[in-house]
Amino acid sequence: QSEIYEQLRLFVRVGEHSAEFVESIMGIISDHNLDQEMELTFVNDDDNRTKMVKITEGETIEGAVWQFNMKVSDEDGAMALQVFWNTSPVKGVAIMNLYEMDRTNSNKNAMYRIDYSEDEDGYDQQMTVSISGLEMEEDDDLDNLKMFVGKKADIVELYGNANFPEMTLADEDATPGRSYCFVAKSNVSEDVSVAQAAIPPNTVNSAENLMEDYSIVSVLTEELEHLGIPQVFIDAMLSQIGSPAYFSNNGFVSSGDDIPDNDAFTNDFIDLSGLSPFAPSDVKNLSVSFQ
Repeated sequence: QSEIYEQLRLFVRVGEHSAEFVESIMGIISDHNLDQEMELTFVNDDDNRTKMVKITEGETIEGAVWQFNMKVSDEDGAMALQVFWNTSPVKGVAIMNLYEMDRTNSNKNAMYRIDYSEDEDGYDQQMTVSISGLEMEEDDDLDNLKMFVGKKADIVELYGNANFPEMTLADEDATPGRSYCFVAKSNVSEDVSVAQAAIPPNTVNSAENLMEDYSIVSVLTEELEHLGIPQVFIDAMLSQIGSPAYFSNNGFVSSGDDIPDNDAFTNDFIDLSGLSPFAPSDVKNLSVSFQ
């Protein structure tokens, strides 16, 4: 059971790095008084290449007027980073080409986008992270990823998809391509979490009933049945795979109806029915670009 949720570590790392990136960008803007129109250059310590910065005000981007728009390009003119933002309330978008920002990065086509806001109903802070164009070295590598993180007081809600274009499961003759989808909640003060995962084909074009129709148990049962494995063995193999899964600061605790004896796992907290990941086909076809 715990191995099924191992992919969640990837989403946690992406979320942590994205939050750090937003904090770093806003810190740089504040420390260097970049909230005004200007042009400047700097040398990136990582690739020793000159980057050119241009900041403009009051531009309309994606149908909205933003206070500031910053574009960073490499010395050969290739776009490396774009940030457009408002200061009150705080809201912004950062888009980056990893290679153009740092030419020592081998992932030339990888694009990274963070949408951050402190001005949305339902959350004190929220962030959507989109990544496309990651280069695959192995058949089980992902190429695109999209996740949402929203925080209200001590509760963090998360959901997202990772696209694995070459993934197959038990039936190796099946058409490759799976989306690892998840929904989760975390209580920061109590250090507990609850999560549910699904692995639909990445061609599914709707998120409706996704977590139920393509739950881990449902998909693996179908795969094993296709291989002709007797039901009695399937039941034994999947007997410990319940949903959702419960975690504490020590990691995986239990799953399904085996709710941990911890007051933090309230009925409201473990109810994930209000959360849904993105449609798998949308993440499969995700393409992040500068605006």
